[in-house]
Amino acid sequence: MQKLITKEVEKKLPKIDSNCSIYTTGTSNDKVLVHYFSPYMDWYVTHYDPDKKLFYGLVKNREKYQGITQDFYEYGFFSLRDFEEYNSRSFLLMIERDQYWFSPNKAPTTAEVMGAN
Repeated sequence: MQKLITKEVEKKLPKIDSNCSIYTTGTSNDKVLVHYFSPYMDWYVTHYDPDKKLFYGLVKNREKYQGITQDFYEYGFFSLRDFEEYNSRSFLLMIERDQYWFSPNKAPTTAEVMGAN
């Protein structure tokens, strides 16, 4: 099974400030340096706290209702531990790290990600 985060990836991510909250962390100009995905959700990582194993970034939730698929976006925190726990219990619909995501100097902003979908 693929590692969800490596030391190399961890070093690229800006640290989450100890004073940050969902209201003070991140802007639409933040670079998306890591992308995680599952069949119905995508997580675009802009910041990381290695001590708490906590990410911050943009989350895309894909919902289908009455035959219409719609994407919903929100900024927030999400946990590497939750990803690992989910993967330990699921064998078919796992959360994976996109190994072919952009290099840091060509990484899209969160605004570009929202506009691209």
